[in-house]
Amino acid sequence: MRKTMLWSTILVLLLTIGGAAQAIVYTGSTDWTTGRLAATLYTPDTLGVYGNGQWASEDPDWTKRTYLSWEVSWNPFVVDPLFTYKYSFHIRDGAQGALSHLMIGVSDGTSGGDLGAFGWSDVVAANPAIAEIGLFKMKYDEYSEIPDNLYSVKYEAPSSWPDGNEIFELTVSLSTYRAPMWGSFYAADGNAGGTNNYAYNKGLETAPTAGDYIPGEAFKFGYLLVPDSKWGGEEFLIPEPSSVALLILALGAGLYSGGKRLRRKA
Repeated sequence: MRKTMLWSTILVLLLTIGGAAQAIVYTGSTDWTTGRLAATLYTPDTLGVYGNGQWASEDPDWTKRTYLSWEVSWNPFVVDPLFTYKYSFHIRDGAQGALSHLMIGVSDGTSGGDLGAFGWSDVVAANPAIAEIGLFKMKYDEYSEIPDNLYSVKYEAPSSWPDGNEIFELTVSLSTYRAPMWGSFYAADGNAGGTNNYAYNKGLETAPTAGDYIPGEAFKFGYLLVPDSKWGGEEFLIPEPSSVALLILALGAGLYSGGKRLRRKA
């Protein structure tokens, strides 16, 4: 009877540990080696990005439209990991109006975290260098038409590439210990072609942010992941497969040894 109870207990523990590990891994876009989340927002506006003027497009091939792709990666085996945010902005093929600047929303300190507004001290690395960090208000210059105030990091595009070509695609990155939340972006040129050329995520028409990212949740339509006011914590942690296996073996050995001692006493 005791032997049956012993191995039943081991089986329950194995199933519990195995189920817990699987639940942590099942985050939709996270794998065992590098925590990673990726998505793409693109025009027309029903698909996540609003493009105005020369940047508007409804080409059947989304890779020829104006779009923003983003990726967030971190080490899922450490608490308080370093998060690397990467954004690539592409202006539709054949457009006039090269990119002037790209702004990625960050926490202004009102999203409920305990770190306050994102600042220069939060930047571990950035490529290219960040030009400004601050609050950019609606119509902050004669060409911009941001639908809402946006607290953001601002990257300025070079006037041209070394080969002389204008900037119609730009990739930027930012590394910080701040965990992700759902936020916004805004990109703009001037008025090449006679109209103001700009683009932003559709969520910005409602609110600049849409709450913290909870590991495992689906992507929020019209938003991208940006730095929050919180550190990464245990919710971003995945136990290494080897650690889980060792834990299972240790528990099994301990319970087996305990069972032998019980039989001797009996």
